[in-house]
Amino acid sequence: LPDLPYGSFDEDVLTEINIDLDGDLVEDRVIQAIARDGRMYFFGPVAPSQTGTNGQILSDNPLGDVEISGATAIVETTSDNVSLFAGPRQDPFFFDFFQFNAVISPEVNSAPGGFLAAADAEDTFDGANTMTIAIEIPNSMLGTPTGTNALGLTVYKTWVTTNRKQ
Repeated sequence: LPDLPYGSFDEDVLTEINIDLDGDLVEDRVIQAIARDGRMYFFGPVAPSQTGTNGQILSDNPLGDVEISGATAIVETTSDNVSLFAGPRQDPFFFDFFQFNAVISPEVNSAPGGFLAAADAEDTFDGANTMTIAIEIPNSMLGTPTGTNALGLTVYKTWVTTNRKQ
């Protein structure tokens, strides 16, 4: 974790991990996370009370909670073998932001060679922090996945949404 400032989780934002088990691209199970008073609370996985973008906190289905980490990572493992984490982590992606902007610029000669080779590119966000939520959960708690990836492996079709309290 870089020794840089980092933000915090907004207590008015519900993060929802949506899980499609039957391939119809509609969530069949959800796992929710919401910050309260320095802790991240997790709920689910359960069938959502409604699908789409209008999530409600599933407070009847607590999964666990963990103290929101600072510079030292705190991971909580529940009695159900679920591991939970919330806090800052170093940005994991390599992205040459300035070269990308030069390539997409409307100026014809702004990047005549296109993208740079890996050895010449610059990781613009190296050393930056990002706020992270991580959950490791046994497959048996999610249901049977029906999707496959490009390698032919069985996978869960998932996506994450955030909903701000209205």
